[in-house]
Amino acid sequence: MSSADEAKLKAKALSAAKPDTGKQELVGDRTRMSRTFADPVTGTRVTQLSAAPINFQNAGGDWQPIDNTLKADKPAVGGRTGRTTTPWSCRSHWWSR
Repeated sequence: MSSADEAKLKAKALSAAKPDTGKQELVGDRTRMSRTFADPVTGTRVTQLSAAPINFQNAGGDWQPIDNTLKADKPAVGGRTGRTTTPWSCRSHWWSR
């Protein structure tokens, strides 16, 4: 097998491993657990399925991607990070009603 053939096979394998590379998402086909992409060159469609939700429905009923990126918390008063309330501060007290 020539190196040119090997390069073509590697490129094909990479495009199969990353179905959204160079493709356009069909936003209207989103579901709670899937996204569909179209390749305008070949006319093929690829649907990525997930075991966990990857989209949520907004107030207008449109599916939007879930942003899973983590962001650092602002330091609490006194420069400490972490929990800023005690477990008791968020509970309603039955005796105060």
